[in-house]
Amino acid sequence: MAVRFTGYKETVCKGEVERFDPIAPGDLTKVFDAPGAPFTMRGWAWMTESHAPASYVVTVDDANRIVGFALSTRVSERAEEWLSQKFSGNLGWYGLARLTDTGPAHFYALSEASKEYCTINR
Repeated sequence: MAVRFTGYKETVCKGEVERFDPIAPGDLTKVFDAPGAPFTMRGWAWMTESHAPASYVVTVDDANRIVGFALSTRVSERAEEWLSQKFSGNLGWYGLARLTDTGPAHFYALSEASKEYCTINR
């Protein structure tokens, strides 16, 4: 799958998708009649070239449609353990996605400050 974020340079990152869980129908409020299944997602991402956490994570389906979005808003003990150091910034991200029958989700971390993006393997 070839995804390119205009204005961003592709780079390498370290990170993971920790959880990608469906939202139970009883936990949903019917606001929008949108197709697909809703999910919560969380993980962490570290941009290795710029030595900074990712600002956002975008979820893309096999049809190259953006189907999810997450913000880096939390401390990630898993990231600190994996990278063997403590961080003052938030490496952990949390967000929502909605998938249809177009195949698996792909995760991309974006760094706002350095205009980089990378693939997070699931």
